[in-house]
Amino acid sequence: MKKKKRGLSKKRIFIVLVAVLLILFFIFYFLKGKVKSDVKEIVLGNSYIIIPKNARVGVQVDRVIRNIAKQRWDENMANASQVPNSPDEVIRYMEGARVREMMKYANIAIVPLTPCVCKIKKKEKLCYAKDGEGNYRFLVSPSKIDYKTAIKTSDGYILPDTHGINMIAEQAVMKKPFLVIGCGDRESKAKAALYLAEKGINVYIPCDRFAYLNLGHKAKGKIIGTAPIRKHKEGAIIGNQKVRIKTDEIIIVQYTTKRYPDQYCDTPWRYFNELNNKYRLGLKLVEVYANVGETKKVVEKARELEASVIGVRVSKKEDALPVREWLSENKKRRAILFHSVYRRGNKLFFDFPDQTSFGDLHPVFIL
Repeated sequence: MKKKKRGLSKKRIFIVLVAVLLILFFIFYFLKGKVKSDVKEIVLGNSYIIIPKNARVGVQVDRVIRNIAKQRWDENMANASQVPNSPDEVIRYMEGARVREMMKYANIAIVPLTPCVCKIKKKEKLCYAKDGEGNYRFLVSPSKIDYKTAIKTSDGYILPDTHGINMIAEQAVMKKPFLVIGCGDRESKAKAALYLAEKGINVYIPCDRFAYLNLGHKAKGKIIGTAPIRKHKEGAIIGNQKVRIKTDEIIIVQYTTKRYPDQYCDTPWRYFNELNNKYRLGLKLVEVYANVGETKKVVEKARELEASVIGVRVSKKEDALPVREWLSENKKRRAILFHSVYRRGNKLFFDFPDQTSFGDLHPVFIL
């Protein structure tokens, strides 16, 4: 009579292994984001894009070539595809101001990225812009369809006055500039920014409300939000303005729940909250509700808690003055600026080069 073999059969071994793997998976899943990392310090502002002299830079039309909201519409108005020959022919604020700096420092060749072709998806009744591969991928804000220059087609629109990375993606893929600059204040614009970066096109989005969605992205091209532009031996450089933050420091972060024009004041919170959760940093974030012109509230909370780091949006004089005064009082104080493409916000980068930085999508972590 044959003796039965002792031990586990192959089937039972397989079942045990599967059970162990499932247990490990659930442990990882439930603890993810709850276990603090060993990071002791964060470096923001290490990222940069060097713009070579004479590089081709693709631009949105609105707020660079012409201003859809403020410009008079007459026979003397610039054509949407008109290429500016000098900085004087470019809009003087926001994205236009940054393009003027690129022209001054790197003598860039401007490539107007127009038009945007979009199609209405009947089920959603929303319009989606082409992606350069024949797909209608990127949602277009209804406000852009209301532009005076919009041309109705049988199934959508042709939009000459492009505004946002989502509306210039197709033209960028077709024309392949070294860098594109456009608005990034919607999810679809962040999605389009990543799409272009994956194709090797660098993206600069000074209005960076949703840039945080691409935190830690891996792509051939680079994406940078609100950041200063300086002269460089090779032409111009965007970014490269570092500050260090210890993970046990208190960080006072601006936030809002209001809509336009205050909605962009939630950009600091969006970034730091994502940074904290994505990398399990255990940051001591203190949220302060503050709208346009109310950075004083952020600064007051920093004073109250003796914090040396703030995250703010600076757009108006009333925003800039409290931040400027607070930074001037102590060189150890730091301000991370978001959606601060405006003149007064941008100037802080240059007046406090060792105390200001931007929402870096590739932070450096020091253990």
